[in-house]
Amino acid sequence: MKMKYGLLGCSMAAGLVFSAGASAYDKGDFVVRAGYAALLPNESGGGLDGTPVDRMGVDNAGMGAFTLGYMVTEHIGVELVGSGPFLHHLEAPGSSKSDLAVKGEDLGKTKVIPPSALLQFYPYHGDFQPYAGIGLTYAYFWDEESRQLANDNLGGKTKIDIDDSFGPALQIGADYDLSSTLGISFPLMVGAMGMWSHVKADAKISTKMADGSMVKRDSNTDLDPFIFMVSAGTRF
Repeated sequence: MKMKYGLLGCSMAAGLVFSAGASAYDKGDFVVRAGYAALLPNESGGGLDGTPVDRMGVDNAGMGAFTLGYMVTEHIGVELVGSGPFLHHLEAPGSSKSDLAVKGEDLGKTKVIPPSALLQFYPYHGDFQPYAGIGLTYAYFWDEESRQLANDNLGGKTKIDIDDSFGPALQIGADYDLSSTLGISFPLMVGAMGMWSHVKADAKISTKMADGSMVKRDSNTDLDPFIFMVSAGTRF
């Protein structure tokens, strides 16, 4: 009987060790995740020169996203956050004095990819794995296009050009390892992550007037987006 209990105790201990090992992030591990991300701009500033509009707006957008990480040590990692192109509509919410556009209507659109490189800290290891990161975001804008509303109100065919931007990024997230719950032999994680970046969306807006002259306006906007991502992933 004592031998039976002894064997049972050894089996339980081995199981606990195996479970802890399965949940550990080891030096040299790659951590990959894929999922869906929502980009929510928190814009400020950005009046449109020469018009009553005192703020340019950028709407929310969603897109598939991924992360690729590498564990430098058991507690320190580096990570790249990437996504497909987010499509944003440019608006002129302005203020009550604005007669350029009806609130919420589009002045144009742009696509943006905001890849981020982060240094991460994993405080402890277990089935529930929190982490935090700090790094840089690069916002790459392209395919800007004005709407007819902008052309009509600015006096002619309008071209929008948004400068790319670098800025600091802060991240917090957590994964939950489903391996032991599902009884599978490879790591399978589900998780959520939030990130804030200080990036700008400074626009140069050029309008060709009816007399052939070119009028140039600037709009300097702090985009400061929040990115929220839900994902599934693994490590190897």
